Amino acid sequence: MEVKHAENTEEDRAKLTVARPGLRFNEVMTGMITMGVTDPAKGYRDDAAIAMRLEATVIIPNLPGFIKDPIHKGQWRAAGSIPVLGGDVIGLCEVLQEWQLGSGVGT
Repeated sequence: MEVKHAENTEEDRAKLTVARPGLRFNEVMTGMITMGVTDPAKGYRDDAAIAMRLEATVIIPNLPGFIKDPIHKGQWRAAGSIPVLGGDVIGLCEVLQEWQLGSGVGT
């Protein structure tokens, strides 16, 4: 049986030279929220606290570049729900975000 190999074009080889490993992960956070309370422990114990669920996805298409560049670029999207208010109350959002080391955002 003869094995046929696909032809490698210059375009195919160029794509391989710019391919970078990326990273994608999902996070689900659940907890209690209380309007007007900034201390998490007090808010959780408050009788007015309501349950919330937040689902987030972080996408870093070029991991080596993300690590090397002090102003990181990545994407994140999030959606949330508060069951006692009927479920999905926060729509899906998607943002291209720059994170800078030491800024407190994404560090």
